[in-house]
Amino acid sequence: MGKAKSRPIVRYWMEEDDPTYLLPLFQQAYKEFPEFRTQPYEEYIQGTLDSVEDSPRLELVQYNETTVVAGAALTPVYDPHVGRTIAVLWQYVLPEYRPSALVREVLRAAQELAQVHNAPTITYSHRSGVGTYIIKYRKAAWVIHSKPLRKSLAQ
Repeated sequence: MGKAKSRPIVRYWMEEDDPTYLLPLFQQAYKEFPEFRTQPYEEYIQGTLDSVEDSPRLELVQYNETTVVAGAALTPVYDPHVGRTIAVLWQYVLPEYRPSALVREVLRAAQELAQVHNAPTITYSHRSGVGTYIIKYRKAAWVIHSKPLRKSLAQ
């Protein structure tokens, strides 16, 4: 199978309560990660839908033809540890499409959103093992360099 890294990534700006494009990935992630299966399937799906759809957000979606193979949701939030931040709410790539250019694009989009929303940090988690996640806080590029980024969200 072809890797997703060569496939374009589509950006969708979603308002609060807009239905997510990521639902098919939620279903696959539930099958892959045992820690997600500590709750019934329907509860996991509804809880994940609620957590993503309750915020205005940028969704990044990668397709193979018409099938969603990778995606992420990012939103500006207030984090009690670092204040204003751009949070990666959810991210997943189907196993057969790993590695994917999505991860790099998520970080690029997060940097752009951080500048637009005057957020000095980007927050995301990294799965390091079954049931183990590490929260990462990264200083936004606009803070480090004090200059605009080259790419804009409009591109």
